[in-house]
Amino acid sequence: MKILFYLIGVIAILYEFIALIDTKKVNKGLQKLKLHFKKVKSGEANTKDLKGNLANFLLLQMGYIIWVITGLFSSNGILFLIIFLISAIPKGNIIIVRKLDALITLSLLILILLNKFQLHINIYDYILNLIM
Repeated sequence: MKILFYLIGVIAILYEFIALIDTKKVNKGLQKLKLHFKKVKSGEANTKDLKGNLANFLLLQMGYIIWVITGLFSSNGILFLIIFLISAIPKGNIIIVRKLDALITLSLLILILLNKFQLHINIYDYILNLIM
């Protein structure tokens, strides 16, 4: 089961890599998604009108969020918490902020995978030692 969980992490790494390389495309997808939900809220559209790439993008986003929330309960929970907090920061349409977000998140995801299978660092103790 843990292999499957971290295999989803590889998909998350691929997503963040794409978000880093093609930030404008990801930003455009998020803007289309926001516009569609505004239409749903005002009654102009139905959630069943969500088609094609937009539906896949929404499914990927929701799966990613659920994966990060589930990761909060793992041994790398503090790293997942940092990813969750970074994702909660509003970024608007500023491309450089989105690139920085993708770079930091990509680095954290790689650290999570490496720590789980190779490094075996106790992140909680490490951060406590840095603070104190």
